[in-house]
Amino acid sequence: MSVLPHDPSGERPDTEPRSNPEPRPDAEQALRESEARFQLAVKAAGFGVYSHDVRANQSWWSPELYALLGVPSTAAVTVEVAQGVTHPEDRERMVRAMEAALDPAGSGELAEEFRVLRADSGELRWVYTRAQTLFEGEGAARRPVRHTGVLLDVTDRKLVEETLKRADRQKNDFLAVLSHELRNPLAAISNAGEILARVAGDSPTAHAALAMLSRQTGQLTRLVDDLLDVSRVAQGKLTVRSEPLELGEIIEQAAETVQTLVREKSHRLIVSKPFVPIHVRGDRARLVQCVGNILHNAVKYTDPGGEIEVRVQQDDTNVSIDVRDNGGGIAPELLPHVFDLFVQSERALDRSHGGLGIGLSVVRHLIERHGGSVSAASEGIGRGAVFSIRLPRLGSVPAAPGPRVAAKGPVRRVLVVDDDADAADSIAMLLRLNGHSVEVAYTALAGLEAALRFVPDVMLLDIGLPRMNGYEIARRIRSEPALRRTRLLALSGFGRAEDRERSRAAGFDDHLVKPASFEALQDKLAGDEGYGEG
Repeated sequence: MSVLPHDPSGERPDTEPRSNPEPRPDAEQALRESEARFQLAVKAAGFGVYSHDVRANQSWWSPELYALLGVPSTAAVTVEVAQGVTHPEDRERMVRAMEAALDPAGSGELAEEFRVLRADSGELRWVYTRAQTLFEGEGAARRPVRHTGVLLDVTDRKLVEETLKRADRQKNDFLAVLSHELRNPLAAISNAGEILARVAGDSPTAHAALAMLSRQTGQLTRLVDDLLDVSRVAQGKLTVRSEPLELGEIIEQAAETVQTLVREKSHRLIVSKPFVPIHVRGDRARLVQCVGNILHNAVKYTDPGGEIEVRVQQDDTNVSIDVRDNGGGIAPELLPHVFDLFVQSERALDRSHGGLGIGLSVVRHLIERHGGSVSAASEGIGRGAVFSIRLPRLGSVPAAPGPRVAAKGPVRRVLVVDDDADAADSIAMLLRLNGHSVEVAYTALAGLEAALRFVPDVMLLDIGLPRMNGYEIARRIRSEPALRRTRLLALSGFGRAEDRERSRAAGFDDHLVKPASFEALQDKLAGDEGYGEG
């Protein structure tokens, strides 16, 4: 808003010479009516209008703009007035924006949000301005003639946006804490199941109960993971890796995740893998998650004794994984929304199928991140459904590395530090059953004392400890010369990308999320990296 003295008449300045004859009375009447309609529209819309004649260096503000900025209508419109109501932190940015809008080499457009301090009360308001500069001439002779724009008070919208952002931050923080609180008991339950499986003997009843325990623990873990994935999607923080993958392996691993449920419901699962390897590029764990989520959905909505088929189709550029079932089907009005967040079939109202209505939404986001698409088809209620994942097909594939040999690993001295006694004791029992020497501490201070006394090869350290968190303990451990060879593994319910980044920065060697599988933990203990350093 580059400005000059206000025209007391309230009319827009006209410094250009008039070469046309005086308008006829009917033309004057039409002009007045047009101006009246314009003023009425400006007043109804609630925005102010400003115009600056660049050649004459004269400016005009509408009465609505004076009122919006709290400037007396009798005041002269000067540069000082315009800059005086602009918030000091936004002045330099707005000066640069105006200079850019008047630059003959530019488009002449101006669209900015900035803060103002009303001249009459000092009240802070947010405003949005949209303006356009009119130029004359071409090329090097191009010059700005007039700059005209509108100013709209958007304070209420900004307050709502800030409220929503704050609520979103609180929601994400809540989900992170919820994840942590849920993962702690899940870790203890999972570890206890693993222990019982090793000492249960040959009792069919015991093994049936253990299978049930394992199945339900896995389901709870999936629900927690889905909750966190929704949060990551909303924040744009859900990450995917990229490597060549063989599609048959993805389907096989996904089918394994539902085998127990398939047997429980007496389903017939038919997996028709391609005769020759088909490769795609993507994140193995995420693609297994996607196919697994769709298979879980098919199992959930297919009555006992039903049939589920996985079939692969391909062309020169794409490959499609189709999951077909003869289950409950999808109502026509629901079909376009099955991949939307929190959408569930009406049949889910009795909770007989469970779920949170978020798994398919996560699938869509992940597949789109892989450059693919998802779709669903159904002929209606009771007539089954087909869910399809379509991915770009990978042409040439580099030679795969040789098979990885699972390390048996030596016996380690392990210190477990966790304020959740059940989680700490259960993981210690498992480690002892596998021959490791284990000590347990339930507080941060006890963990530090035990580390200096026990000098462990490995510390399994919880992050969310009271009084002193795991990050601080890790930093103290790294400052102790006697513990330079100790390998630090975070074992935590916090598993967001920022949590892992903080772990690395604090000195952790790796970050496991509860409930970590015992195989994954054994793998970390068996590795040679980190031992004997210093």
